[in-house]
Amino acid sequence: MKLQELDSVKEDAVYIFTHKHNDHHSSKNLKKVLKEKKGQKYGPWNIKKMRKLGSSIEGFSIEAYKTKHRFSLRHYSYMITWHDKKIYLSGDTESAETIAKMSNMEWAFVPGWIIMDAKEKNIKIDAKMIEFYHLYPGQK
Repeated sequence: MKLQELDSVKEDAVYIFTHKHNDHHSSKNLKKVLKEKKGQKYGPWNIKKMRKLGSSIEGFSIEAYKTKHRFSLRHYSYMITWHDKKIYLSGDTESAETIAKMSNMEWAFVPGWIIMDAKEKNIKIDAKMIEFYHLYPGQK
């Protein structure tokens, strides 16, 4: 994360992590931004507490799905509903099985391999917008 990205974080933000790998979670950057901007962090280490966020944030709910990631024993994908808009965060889950069960999403954030897996299995991702991440140098 670049310094200007850290500087643009709003006060008292909520940080949600799928797992603790360095490409998704930086203890150093998170410690810095939490010290300066406050906020709350959630992930596989406090799922029960995360599920209660809806009672403190108006128009917000979150569902956590334990999903497989071959390099992490504790990995979750999330469906966030915020003001009636569904936003799916896949993290590094390995297959399209979980997202196949979702419907009427506003936005789905998924790595490229989920799109390939969905195509192979003839799974339609029911989202108005799909954002790809985890593209490596040379990938399009």
